[in-house]
Amino acid sequence: IHDRRIRQVRDRDLLDKRILLRLPVRRVDCLRCGCVTEAIDWLPTASRMTHRLQAWVEALLALMPISHVSRLTGLHWHTIKTIDK
Repeated sequence: IHDRRIRQVRDRDLLDKRILLRLPVRRVDCLRCGCVTEAIDWLPTASRMTHRLQAWVEALLALMPISHVSRLTGLHWHTIKTIDK
C-alpha cells in the first residue's frame, strides 16, 4: 500500500436527506504501471456519484424534464444532461 486517500461521492437520497459517502481508497504500488488506485465495484472510475444515483436519475428522466430532475436531486443541470446522453 502506497497511501490512502478519502474519496467523497454522492449516493441516492434517503427520504429527504442528501447522502455523501466518504470512502478511504488505497493507492498501491504496481511494478508495471507505478501507483494505481484500487477499483470499487459499485463506483464508476473517477466519478463522484454511485451507480445507484445514476440509475435513479435515469429513471427520473423518463418521467420529467432535466430542469425538474435537477431541482429534485440537487445536481447541476449539466451533470444530469451528461447522464441523459
